[in-house]
Amino acid sequence: MRYVCNRCGTVTQEHDVTIHYINRSNGLEIVAVCQICLDSYLEKIKTDSEKKDEETERMEIKRKW
Repeated sequence: MRYVCNRCGTVTQEHDVTIHYINRSNGLEIVAVCQICLDSYLEKIKTDSEKKDEETERMEIKRKW
């Protein structure tokens, strides 16, 4: 089976692709990433999750006014 990379658009074989499933509010998102794009994709996911954690933590702080 062949997959198209969601980052660069190259067509690769199934053993050269990483599949990432993301649950979003509007449904399940399936992302196929080739080995070349994998590092940049993982870095993006890491920063996105850190931003989400910071926003959640910030919203839990009690207001003083």
